[in-house]
Amino acid sequence: MAKKGLHRFVYSHSSKKFKKNTDSGLNVMDKVFCDPVHGQISFPPLCVEIIDTFLFQRLRHIKQLGFVSYVYPGGVNTRFEHSLGVGFLARKFMNCLKLQQPELEITEKQILCVEVAGLCHDLGHGPFSHFWEKFIHRADHKEKVVFKHEDLSLQMVDYLLKDKLKQRFEKLKKQGEEILSENDIEFIKKLILGKNEIINNEDSGLDVDKWDYFMRDCHYVGLKCNFDYNRLIFNARVIRAEDGKQHICFRDKAIHNISDMFKTRSDLHTAVYQHKKVLIVERMMTDALVMAFDKLSGPDGDKMNLVEITKAAVKDGGYEALEKYAILIDSVLFYEIRNSKRPDLLESKKLLVAVEERSSTNNFYKLVDVLDADNTDQKKNYKDYICEQLSKIHGLIPNKECHQLVKLETMDIHWGKKELNPLDYIFIFEKHHPNQAVPLSKMKTDAIYAIPEKYRHIKFLVLTSKMENEFIDALRNVCKRMKKESKIYTE
Repeated sequence: MAKKGLHRFVYSHSSKKFKKNTDSGLNVMDKVFCDPVHGQISFPPLCVEIIDTFLFQRLRHIKQLGFVSYVYPGGVNTRFEHSLGVGFLARKFMNCLKLQQPELEITEKQILCVEVAGLCHDLGHGPFSHFWEKFIHRADHKEKVVFKHEDLSLQMVDYLLKDKLKQRFEKLKKQGEEILSENDIEFIKKLILGKNEIINNEDSGLDVDKWDYFMRDCHYVGLKCNFDYNRLIFNARVIRAEDGKQHICFRDKAIHNISDMFKTRSDLHTAVYQHKKVLIVERMMTDALVMAFDKLSGPDGDKMNLVEITKAAVKDGGYEALEKYAILIDSVLFYEIRNSKRPDLLESKKLLVAVEERSSTNNFYKLVDVLDADNTDQKKNYKDYICEQLSKIHGLIPNKECHQLVKLETMDIHWGKKELNPLDYIFIFEKHHPNQAVPLSKMKTDAIYAIPEKYRHIKFLVLTSKMENEFIDALRNVCKRMKKESKIYTE
């Protein structure tokens, strides 16, 4: 009976304001979704109001994996379903902590806030997800603003929860529903920024956001997912650790599962997210948009500047700025260029055609070599050296033109903390000492396998858009010389 009760608690929304359906364990007002990863999941009315808005529904049209589908055809899952999954896991995790540690005095309002933060954490993503952040950085020649989708998510949360849904929330309140106060909204924004280890754990990487997209991405691309988030959720406690702070800690018997999670992360980055062909397609799409970002037309036929629209949405956060940004979705940008007959979009169109027809075109970027590096800042030195060698020694092409024809893409594989060991930030407790947290890295255990000598490996893909054999051979020879002359790595 206890086990059944736990199951019903974790999967239901424990609001006294609703009549219970005792057969299913769900509130009769909840909306149920059939998710391919988590099965039947449900959300309370306030969350449904958020889901049924244009800003949230827009996520249906933004691919979670960017351009991965050009290598893995099944990788077409969207930010919409991922956001539902994170919201579901957030409530499930909070409910489990509430059950196992009543002394934490977790309230239904707190659970609702964490659930909403899970739903809304990715609202600010641009077309093709993380690609958009890289594109903005390259295209914004004036200010070089570091655009993060979280910043825009906060603007959208403010707009939705304080303005757009205000009247609808008031109706829910009259029906006896929990609604969000100003303090609740500020709490939700802090959760999105990582002020809580459930939604976005910047220290260890053990959070519901990653658990959902690891499982979801594996499911869609056809890779095996080696870890079970349920084992982590049901073996978690909040404990004050030796650093004086409270952390979500995990039982020692879950260490194997933690190791499996990091192995899954490594496999996804190596074989999927940073697959060589994926990075090449991403670079070609970036080049295409950089040439076209201020030439595309909006719904009213006027020219729209993609960079300025994005920056305005982040700085302003008002209705008009967010509505303009919200029309930027994958298909609008791709087909606006792909189907265009305008001369000023011809070069961009050629790159998109080359991506789609790479087996029959000569415009798909050529991968010439892969170079090891110590840090990502070395990219400029590498490229300067390559172009100098091609210009002076081989005399094939002017240095300035060479910089346009040679492209370096970064492959950056790590365990989530760059050069640092994430295990130093994961805390473990033992069965007979449930309130004593010990850093995983200090525990004597053989449960963590495949620990690398280095936690970060950086490589540069050397690409070229010039398809002449003489140029490609010369570029390949320069790369071979670089591998022998390791001194240039640090120049």
